[in-house]
Amino acid sequence: MESPYEKSIRERLEAEGDPVKRAILVAEQAGYLARTGQFAQAEATLAEVRRHFGDGRSGHVAVMLMCAEGLLAYFRDLDPQSYDRLARAQLLSIAAKNASLSALTSAWLAHIAFNLHRHDDMARAVRTCMQTLTADDLQAKCRISLTLGDAFLVLDEEAIARRWYAEARELAVRLGDHSALSALIYNQAALAVFNCRLGSLDRAIETQLVRDVASKVRSATNFQGLAQLRSLQHLLDDAQASILILEGRFDEALRQIERVLGASIPISPSGHTVTALCDMAMCYASMGRRDDFNRTISEIDMSELERRTADDRAVAFAALRDAYLRFGQQHEAQHFDQQMNDSLVEHRNRVSSLRTTLDPYQGTPLIQ
Repeated sequence: MESPYEKSIRERLEAEGDPVKRAILVAEQAGYLARTGQFAQAEATLAEVRRHFGDGRSGHVAVMLMCAEGLLAYFRDLDPQSYDRLARAQLLSIAAKNASLSALTSAWLAHIAFNLHRHDDMARAVRTCMQTLTADDLQAKCRISLTLGDAFLVLDEEAIARRWYAEARELAVRLGDHSALSALIYNQAALAVFNCRLGSLDRAIETQLVRDVASKVRSATNFQGLAQLRSLQHLLDDAQASILILEGRFDEALRQIERVLGASIPISPSGHTVTALCDMAMCYASMGRRDDFNRTISEIDMSELERRTADDRAVAFAALRDAYLRFGQQHEAQHFDQQMNDSLVEHRNRVSSLRTTLDPYQGTPLIQ
């Protein structure tokens, strides 16, 4: 189903005769295709722009091309190199003193930096975006509002997050941007799921809270289907696996994890396979399948796990702790319990730093 935003781009393309303006629209179209999971079509569309404007004759086209290429790298592969592509686009926009392009590229740079846990880089990008926004920059406003909503939700500042999400939703509806609406619904669901996993490490999670989170994932899945989007389905499958673990439905969680791993699609910019294997080991242990547990443990690269972000490590180490406890292996369980606690301390320190970074935006009126 073609979104109103996509239809608008197509209609403007049909009416536009200027080659430079057409190239800008085509690059914008490619970025949207990347965000909706139509990667082959996005790549082909970008190739069209490169064929005619690859020599850099138009700075505006070059920036939009870099921006779309960064989005393709990010949404297709969750490639950290997408940050470098957006950073170059932002640099060119600032050098050209183009406020609208600076706002757009900075908004996307902030989004990617946040998801890469590069909080200082995110803060700089947010500041640049806010300083260069103009009244008509709806895409940039939508993306920066969504990013700030995500960031405040990570801080467990739900009231502030809801204000930014409400702004992002209003802008996405005005744009007719189904991809942004889907991301808005998915991000809230996925972050709620992960917050529950983190919270379960040192306290009991209420059953109703897990039900509420599961409902959010279902809503995100339903919207994906209604809007005929494909870019987030594997991420929703991963979130569903965590819900099943929280519910203690380990046999179903195991099948879900196997599907996610079998798809061979990136789930996290920092890597996912090793943390999924930790969940898988815990599921096998919970089901008493010692041979499968031992086989899975042998596949876990602990040095790779150590390179994951502190929050991912905390959840993974907790899974290993619980797995060893199921088999009465106290020494191993105590080791991973200490690893989990160390990771939690590191994560909470990072969250504290993020809170300081976002302090200027918790009382800021929403973008009009």
